[in-house]
Amino acid sequence: MLNRFVVFRTFLAATLMTAGAVGLFLWRYELEMAARASSGLTEAQIVSEAQTMAVTTVIMFQVFYMLSCRSLNDSVFRIGLFSNKTVFIGIGAVLALQALFIYAPPMQAIFSTFPLTAQSLVFSALAGAIILPVISWRS
Repeated sequence: MLNRFVVFRTFLAATLMTAGAVGLFLWRYELEMAARASSGLTEAQIVSEAQTMAVTTVIMFQVFYMLSCRSLNDSVFRIGLFSNKTVFIGIGAVLALQALFIYAPPMQAIFSTFPLTAQSLVFSALAGAIILPVISWRS
């Protein structure tokens, strides 16, 4: 079950997810710290925003990885994005829960999340989408 290909693919996916999440965390943190005087955010809020963006990036990677993992033999581009429509129920549920994690005041209080802008969400989604061509490359 865990042949070389599966182990390599898992390691590659984990490496991409880690690099994407940490990269976007550092990018957002540095960007906000540089604009701190004009933004009015405290350092704690900036850290919270960067952490929220990193977690969101991991979720986006997971969504796109789930699409890629539906077949070990063929890429998502060969089997068709909509070949299993049920998977989109799971994606919708994950995205709804992530939205609650980011924007619901009780969740913000529990997890110290910070509301992300549309631009931050787009960057997280684009970073997560990188996994599609990379994982589909060998398939």
